[in-house]
Amino acid sequence: MIFIQYYGETDSFVPRYCFQKGALSVLQQSSSSRGSDQSCVDDGNSNIWKPPVILTSSVSERGLDDLWQAILRYKQHLLDTEKWDSRRRKQSQYWMWKQFTRMMQSKMQQDPRLREKAKQLEREMLDGLLTPRVAAQELLDGIFDIVDHK
Repeated sequence: MIFIQYYGETDSFVPRYCFQKGALSVLQQSSSSRGSDQSCVDDGNSNIWKPPVILTSSVSERGLDDLWQAILRYKQHLLDTEKWDSRRRKQSQYWMWKQFTRMMQSKMQQDPRLREKAKQLEREMLDGLLTPRVAAQELLDGIFDIVDHK
């Protein structure tokens, strides 16, 4: 993971620390290190990515190349450790269910019977007559009733 932190247009405050494995490492602020702490960079000997701290400025364009190189190293790290595909699959799975939920809500709001049923269940739930779980189950049952009768 790469953390990017913005400090404003004047670049008056620059991060000076990098947290690594619970220890605090002080950045060496010299022109030779170009603002990055090499102890926070993945050394290739482990499957754990250690995010670098890279000083950047959009105003002076300082460190942007270093930032891009760190992003590319992170991607390569994910590919090398076979985490890239795994994370993409998990991301796809997450988005499938997120889209399904949104589509169900949209279809429910488009159907006048379900929209009315949802309003009724919401009122009963807010009045304390139903729990959120029971209201959701009744709404789901209403969806399946409509599907079964088509």
